[in-house]
Amino acid sequence: MKVAAGRCGLGVRQAERLLGIAHGPAALREAVLDPRSRLSTSHAIALIQAMAVAGESFDLGYWIASIRIHGLSVAALRSELKRAVNPESATEPAVRVRQGTLSVDLRRVRRLPDALRLAAVQRIRDLADACL
Repeated sequence: MKVAAGRCGLGVRQAERLLGIAHGPAALREAVLDPRSRLSTSHAIALIQAMAVAGESFDLGYWIASIRIHGLSVAALRSELKRAVNPESATEPAVRVRQGTLSVDLRRVRRLPDALRLAAVQRIRDLADACL
């Protein structure tokens, strides 16, 4: 594998991922080969990785259709897959106390709508006052 990948100018991991597409579901291979599908090999690799995590519950047809209809970029697809496959990560609170330590995810706080952002800032103040 290492020699073949090197001859093609690919890394071993990259070659393994491309082989994963070739040995993956037929619907995925067909979508990659169809220029109208808007599905690149990077999309396919993201889908294969999500299938490995989700198992039998993964609806490949739905995700292929979503890419076709909405023209999802690879980054947007990965984000949507992360939310769908691992919902706990999508609902992680912006402000929380873990093991006696105040944890604030400022990126999440900044993205909150104004009312929720103000509530989060007030929660931070309340937690800080409680610690003092």
